[in-house]
Amino acid sequence: MKVKIIADSGCDLPKEVVEKFDIDILNIIVTNKGIEYRDGLDLKNTELFKKQRLGEDFKTAQIPMYDYLTSFEKAAEEGDFIYISLSSGITGGYSNSLLAIESIKEKYPNREMVSIDSQSASVGFGLVTYYAAMAAKNGADFNELVELLDFLVKNIKHIFTVSDMEYLYRGGRVSRTARSVGKLLNIRPLIDVTDKKLQVKELSRGNHKAYKRMLEIIKTSIEKSRSYDYIFPIYGEEITAIEPFLKLLEENLVINIMPQQLGCAIGAHTGPDIAGAGYLDKEIPEKFHKYLE
Repeated sequence: MKVKIIADSGCDLPKEVVEKFDIDILNIIVTNKGIEYRDGLDLKNTELFKKQRLGEDFKTAQIPMYDYLTSFEKAAEEGDFIYISLSSGITGGYSNSLLAIESIKEKYPNREMVSIDSQSASVGFGLVTYYAAMAAKNGADFNELVELLDFLVKNIKHIFTVSDMEYLYRGGRVSRTARSVGKLLNIRPLIDVTDKKLQVKELSRGNHKAYKRMLEIIKTSIEKSRSYDYIFPIYGEEITAIEPFLKLLEENLVINIMPQQLGCAIGAHTGPDIAGAGYLDKEIPEKFHKYLE
């Protein structure tokens, strides 16, 4: 029986991928003016971006415990499952998922179940989930999937930039001075996930230089590409905004390029103007290749 893969909406995987690999998605809560919305259900990313441009502020909240319990029990009724969480440095959801699994295990002691901290976000988290779901669909068993996920979590990389540091400032990730200087001098922060949190890695001036620097970082990190290797570029409101970055990737990398659109959970903290990518910095071990072809 196939192992069920469950993730949360912070993975930013599109509907067609979720349906293709039969991934269950738990929706992170996004709040605006005291109203709670379920990411991707009650609030679409296009609506979020439109309201952000009008000056509205959004925050995020944890997935309700009831949602974890309901999803996990449904999965346990049918078989084994693995839940993959948005980085524990960004949300408390991972801790809550552990509590939910402890409760479900009491009722289904013969089922295998585990929660994995992806230690990543958006397209990095999405790529981890994509590979795990592909392997599950192609017959990998529970222990093989846990081992694969251990490798993926340790080797997933991200690099992003945003055009407006206002949203990073509101979230406490850059100082007031950095925000002001960034606007004045057209500075672009390069952001990665370090110690499970979104961190400003370095600064670049203008989109062109930021895109070139991100390409340099990605090329240095990637060891070797195979036919099943993917890189997930990320865009916000419009894919056309990152076409120069996509062109650089296409011209310099021999890899499958699958652009993904930013969702509400991470978009609430970065704003609508984002470019970047999630990728692996090591080749997936050969023993997993049969599940990824």
